Amino acid sequence: MGVHKMREIGNTMAASLSPRARRPTLKSQRLMARISDDQKKLLQRAAEIRGQTLTEFVVSAAQDAATHAIVDQEVIDFSLRDSRAFAEGMLNPPPVSPALRVASRRYQKIMES
Repeated sequence: MGVHKMREIGNTMAASLSPRARRPTLKSQRLMARISDDQKKLLQRAAEIRGQTLTEFVVSAAQDAATHAIVDQEVIDFSLRDSRAFAEGMLNPPPVSPALRVASRRYQKIMES
C-alpha cells in the first residue's frame, strides 16, 4: 500500500485532528522504555526538528507505527485485476442459487426468533 494511502487512512483514524487536539485531557497510562544513548540522541534530534518534546515525538511516532501495522493487517489492497473482478461481481452479481435461498430463509427464521 502506498505511503499516501497510509497517511490518508491514518488521518481518517485520527479524525483529522492536530497532535495537540488528539491528546486526551487526562492521561492515565504510562509507557516506559530503556534505550541507548544513541537512540535517545536520535529521537531528541527528530523531536527538535518537528518542534515537539521528546515525549510528544515518541508518542506520535508510536501511534503512526501502530496505525501502519493495523492498516497493513486489516486493509485489503486489490490489484487492478482484482478491483475489476470485485466491481464486476458487485455490478453484475451471479443469480441466487436455490441453496443460497434456503440458507437465507433459515438465517431469517433464526434472526426472527
